[in-house]
Amino acid sequence: MNVETISADLSAAEDVQKVYDTCTANGWLPDAIINNAGFGGQGDFARERTMEQDMSMIAVNVEAPTRMLKLFLPDMISRGSGRVLNVSSTAAAMPGPLQAVYYATKSYITSWSNALWRELQ
Repeated sequence: MNVETISADLSAAEDVQKVYDTCTANGWLPDAIINNAGFGGQGDFARERTMEQDMSMIAVNVEAPTRMLKLFLPDMISRGSGRVLNVSSTAAAMPGPLQAVYYATKSYITSWSNALWRELQ
């Protein structure tokens, strides 16, 4: 098994594209995509958390995995192989006071993953 690393800031859409472009340029066809990047943060949404903190969290926890699969999944489907593991949390199933955005991003991942599972049946 070969393992390659690509340095990328997943809060930047162009870096997610860079990951895909680097893989395709090198003929690297991933057998599995594991969307596990993410981070949380604590604080009152209206009074303590900054816009930048929460938007960066949404970019990494929601936008990056969505972009990653939007790019890689059609290739997996066309070749008839590949696996996806989207990592969520038990936080997806409940409200999270003082971590509202984090819990919401985990809800997105769970709901989106369930929908994709059904679409790919």
